[in-house]
Amino acid sequence: MPGLSLVEAAADLEESGRAGELTARVGDPAFLRECKVRYTAAGFGVPGEAEVRSWRNSWPPLLRAMVRAGLSDLWVSLEYGTPGGGRRLDALLVGAGPDGALGLVVVELKQWQTCRVLDAERVMRTDRVVTAHPVFQVAA
Repeated sequence: MPGLSLVEAAADLEESGRAGELTARVGDPAFLRECKVRYTAAGFGVPGEAEVRSWRNSWPPLLRAMVRAGLSDLWVSLEYGTPGGGRRLDALLVGAGPDGALGLVVVELKQWQTCRVLDAERVMRTDRVVTAHPVFQVAA
């Protein structure tokens, strides 16, 4: 997308906005409907009920925490599709640091209460499902 900033390009692909703005919208059913449409249009398929439930349970607390921390103006891209289209990030936070330099933070949201680390790449959730360690997921 020539001539667009990273933030402007991201806004065209997934649900994005400033944390404070998204906090005000995230509880609206129309917001979730729009997210489903964008998710499908981005090539991730039709989100199942478990995915949508995860959004409803995870996004509001993330956004409220950001607002409480004074990060209302930070740009948030939810379900950010990585270049090349092979992966998606639960949330990509974009903003300027105190020195004005661009900063990016990848957030991988989980619905788990606890887990047991098996090794550097795997964890076992409380339901005994073995899955990729969230740090490994983000690094990949």
